[in-house]
Amino acid sequence: MSRLDKLPGFHPSMKRLDDWLDDGNPSVDDHVTTCVRCAARLEPKLSESSDLVRAALILALVVPEDIDARLTTGIDERLAARGSLALLGELLAVPFHTAKAMANPPVDEETTGDQ
Repeated sequence: MSRLDKLPGFHPSMKRLDDWLDDGNPSVDDHVTTCVRCAARLEPKLSESSDLVRAALILALVVPEDIDARLTTGIDERLAARGSLALLGELLAVPFHTAKAMANPPVDEETTGDQ
């Protein structure tokens, strides 16, 4: 930031604003975000470049051709991992279920007298 940028009432030149639009010069960021006058000077420039921005966004937001395969592969991997985790949980629960069955044997109807 130059010494002039700190002076009250200082506004960057149009060339400096153009440079800021092109490469995002950080020394102008704070001023542009708070100055209505400079924002108004930039507005026509932004509408001129909207076609370029639109083209860049279209290129950036195009859905990849292999999206179906990538999604299917990712979903299949997660389902397999979930199945493996469920199996591991069941195997770890076997001793608990065994101890529970041994501690509470099934009630035999003949020995209880219920007929």
